[in-house]
Amino acid sequence: MRTRTFHPALPDFGTFRRALAVALGALLAVVSTAGECAAERLRVATFNVRNYTLERRRVAGVSEPDYPKPEAEKAALRLVILAAGADLVCLQEIGGGEFVNELRRDLAREGGDYPHQAVLDGPDPRRRLAFLSRRPFKAVLRHATVSASLPAPPAVSAKAKSPSPAESRSREVARGLLGVVLGTGAGDVAVYTLHLKSRLTTDQGDPQAAGQRLAEAEAVRALLASGHAGDAAARVLVCGDFNDAPTSKTLRVFTDGRRFPKLRLLPAADSRGETWTYRNERDDYYARSDYFLLSPALEPFARTPARIADIAAAGAASDHRLVFADFNFPDAPAGNTSAVPPAPRSEPRSGGRP
Repeated sequence: MRTRTFHPALPDFGTFRRALAVALGALLAVVSTAGECAAERLRVATFNVRNYTLERRRVAGVSEPDYPKPEAEKAALRLVILAAGADLVCLQEIGGGEFVNELRRDLAREGGDYPHQAVLDGPDPRRRLAFLSRRPFKAVLRHATVSASLPAPPAVSAKAKSPSPAESRSREVARGLLGVVLGTGAGDVAVYTLHLKSRLTTDQGDPQAAGQRLAEAEAVRALLASGHAGDAAARVLVCGDFNDAPTSKTLRVFTDGRRFPKLRLLPAADSRGETWTYRNERDDYYARSDYFLLSPALEPFARTPARIADIAAAGAASDHRLVFADFNFPDAPAGNTSAVPPAPRSEPRSGGRP
């Protein structure tokens, strides 16, 4: 039986440098091969960065409120992102603009230049969606308020725990939906990132939040259908943390071929052929919850499978593993760009660590 490898502690810096060099060398070889058959490559990564925000944490045995993500975890996270070498990084579970600015500046100091960013301030006040990009955006599509038709909440006793701020907005998709439009040689590509409700909940009538997660998926699917208005030529990529299994009702909302837009699940595996992207350390189980879904018009440009980062730093960075996918496009622009109508764009907030 194959033994899974997980690294809960941050290795020494020398080990990191060697692991990073090996990973970058392998990735450069893949890129060189891809360059033989396509003039333009777009690499997209999705990464739940596990509470890159102010959060209650145990520090030296003491519970500290509003404590930042430990520097050792941040360092490991940056190594994972740098090793992936993505052109567009889709982030989940990061704080507001100040945290995105901090990550972008730290990556730049270490050789990863991502001059373009977008952040969505959704109903969840702590965990946001964001993009970091090497390419400029043709449009930023911010959907902070996405209504979901949820079942009526059950009666709650006086002794029951009060719902969190995100759960109290039970008729909104907790983290909203964030999208960007990128220009490519084949025309425009719309990339969306999401973070559906986790299985943690105080709702006694919805164990593991399955109903809320399904309702959020339905709401996002309806928004995508409305935004693309039946355009079969639309090149659409949806990625992020779906918090559910590949065969779940949540995923079938997106992959059901009878509904528009029809999306296909892109296979993904690490260097050992394993497909898990999330590890629950407390209960010691592994699962796949992070995915790429793509429209038929984008499918011909995708290289399969997508890859799951498993360098030594991955276990110290987050409880999720970064997943990245490559798309190869022709050099000359195509006639039909299938652009998504631009949404109002606002600049990212400034601030963060200097």
